[in-house]
Amino acid sequence: MAALDEVCIRKDDEMLLGATLPEGVQTWTLTIGGTSYQMARGQVRRHCFAAAGDVTVGASWTEGGGPAAGNEGTVHVIAASFGGEQVCHVGTERRWCMTCVGRDVQVDI
Repeated sequence: MAALDEVCIRKDDEMLLGATLPEGVQTWTLTIGGTSYQMARGQVRRHCFAAAGDVTVGASWTEGGGPAAGNEGTVHVIAASFGGEQVCHVGTERRWCMTCVGRDVQVDI
């Protein structure tokens, strides 16, 4: 999980979370938003991010009885609500004014 600093995903998306451990470390702890899971070397966990907001994800382990080591990062979970059904007709342009979507949100259609 050393590559995770910040990731941005959509609400209800899933991620496979795992860790690259130092030689000799066989177990580690995965923490997702304050909930901890005991993991074995090579094990990954599928997690669905069901609510919008920032979630801290971390991996930690101890090496040879030494101090705890690890890494953590932030998953930014974004969501948007478009306020009901929007009508579109093929070949017809429509300008949507969606005040519920922030100015810096990219919407791919």
